[in-house]
Amino acid sequence: MVGVAHLDEVSRGIQQAQTLTYIVAAISFLIALLIAFPFMGVVLRPLYRLKTGMQMLGRGTSVRIEHEVQDEIGFLIKTYNRMLEDLDILRQEVIQTKLSEKEKELLQLQAQINPHFLFNTLETIESYSLHNHGEAVSDMLQCVSRMMRYNVRQDRGHARLAEEIKYTRDFLHIHSYRYGERALAEFDIAPELLDISVMKLSIQPFVENSLKYGWSPLEERDDFRLVIAVRRDADQWVFTVTDNGRGIPDDVLQRLSELTAGDGRQADPYFRQHTGILNVYRRYALAYGERFAMKIGRNEQEGQGTVVEVRLPYLSDS
Repeated sequence: MVGVAHLDEVSRGIQQAQTLTYIVAAISFLIALLIAFPFMGVVLRPLYRLKTGMQMLGRGTSVRIEHEVQDEIGFLIKTYNRMLEDLDILRQEVIQTKLSEKEKELLQLQAQINPHFLFNTLETIESYSLHNHGEAVSDMLQCVSRMMRYNVRQDRGHARLAEEIKYTRDFLHIHSYRYGERALAEFDIAPELLDISVMKLSIQPFVENSLKYGWSPLEERDDFRLVIAVRRDADQWVFTVTDNGRGIPDDVLQRLSELTAGDGRQADPYFRQHTGILNVYRRYALAYGERFAMKIGRNEQEGQGTVVEVRLPYLSDS
């Protein structure tokens, strides 16, 4: 053919064949892409979702991935979803463990109050018994019986405000026997608040603190004024214990201020023997976290004495 055909014609034929080959190859490549693209999308989309899910999990957010195809990618996604379920179970177990530890500490703190109160009261009853004051002994035994039943009652550490106030009144009644003189106390509480749920044994320690630092049986009855008030303030309920007595010493007030500025974990040796307010503050910190606030300071209105203010969340089930 080389001998018959002219060389230029052969060259043109070869070029046309090459061009046709290129065109056929390009068309075949485009057809392959058109066929492969949807298939690649079917493969890549779940992989992208899996990758995004892993990234979100690394940031602390877990999102389940839906994929119904039973293939290798489906197996990976199924394994990922099972991992999320296992993590959720583990998270719940950790939360329950922490709650159990918190409840355990709350119960331990509450239990610490009982021996202190009972010891002091029994000493007073013994003293009156030795002097044959039968009526006073009977009265105190009734008070302490009510208080101890209230203390040990199985109610997860909460009670109605009316019951907590009754407990505080019984404490004041026994206190009058201990010192032979009654400390006058005023209760300023709206009737609609008497049914709210409060932490047990959370008001009386502040009353006891006021009597300890502000009151003396040697003073005139009307000189000392103690007010226990409870009110609602928007989404909080607030209780205050105010007195016009001598007031807490500066060094003790400084320690209490440092206590209320923290989470209730105190290494100060002072609180090893004076556990009342520390106990209450720690229980509030465990139960409410940052949703409560406590302030202890001077009674500026009276010029002397102490004011304790505690703010707690007003819960819908209170």
